[in-house]
Amino acid sequence: MGKYRDQEQLVDQYLSQGNKEAAVKLLFELVNRLRERKRTSRKPRRSGSGFLKSTLWLLTEIIRSGEIIEEEKSEAIDKGHREIWSKLYNMLTVDEANALYFALETVVHEPEETIFRQGEKTPRLYL
Repeated sequence: MGKYRDQEQLVDQYLSQGNKEAAVKLLFELVNRLRERKRTSRKPRRSGSGFLKSTLWLLTEIIRSGEIIEEEKSEAIDKGHREIWSKLYNMLTVDEANALYFALETVVHEPEETIFRQGEKTPRLYL
């Protein structure tokens, strides 16, 4: 228990020194350790001040970073591809559309090459 409290205090120290990167990294490690020990359902020991308040904006920053990454990935989707498959992409969320696009791979087949046989299972989706 004292180990977690020490780490919380270290996060506070990093924040007071303006070292956001170290605070975020340590906070991430702390959250993962707590998750691994299935302690996430327990209420924090400290009240609304200190650690809890200081980490709230860090978590918000982390979440926003993820959103920015998804937005940038969305911008990277080939416009011609997106136009061709607009009906499909319009049914998906931004995250789903990004996941689909970045999971796709272009495969070129030779004329008369068999791509798949009726009734056989394949792990591929052909568009």
